[in-house]
Amino acid sequence: MERYIIEILEKVSFDNTLFRKELIKSRRWLTFEEWTIVKKWVLANHSEKLDAYTSYKLHSLETFVV
Repeated sequence: MERYIIEILEKVSFDNTLFRKELIKSRRWLTFEEWTIVKKWVLANHSEKLDAYTSYKLHSLETFVV
């Protein structure tokens, strides 16, 4: 599932707002392990797209369990 989410994020990476929206939305579908993989990928490849709110959500959602 994380590969699918990363693929979607790659496709919407042209638009920062859409990227952030899809990133936050994707958390609902991922397990903790998958979320950790996506989070590391985002921080390594697209950290410049995160604003303060999204960066906060990225870290705070880590403890959120679906």
